Amino acid sequence: MLMIIVVMLVIVAVATLVMTFVAYPHRGHDVPRAPWLGEAMTRAVESLPIVDNTEGVPTGPRVVEVGRGPAGAGRGTVGTGEAGRPKGSARAS
Repeated sequence: MLMIIVVMLVIVAVATLVMTFVAYPHRGHDVPRAPWLGEAMTRAVESLPIVDNTEGVPTGPRVVEVGRGPAGAGRGTVGTGEAGRPKGSARAS
């Protein structure tokens, strides 16, 4: 039980440090009431290596259109007919 409490306190402390860094030094502001903490965080981040995108390839998410593909793709699968109903479904009269 004591080990769980200690681990949870460590997790909360790390989360607090991350939130403080993102809220202040990362944006270039001083940490209120603890400028020494902001300076220490800035020094720690500056000492870490930086990985640059030297290939020039975008690293953002890919956009994929759903329901589109090469001609003939999707044979044997259920598509949608008019009004979003599956093809071949009975029409209510």
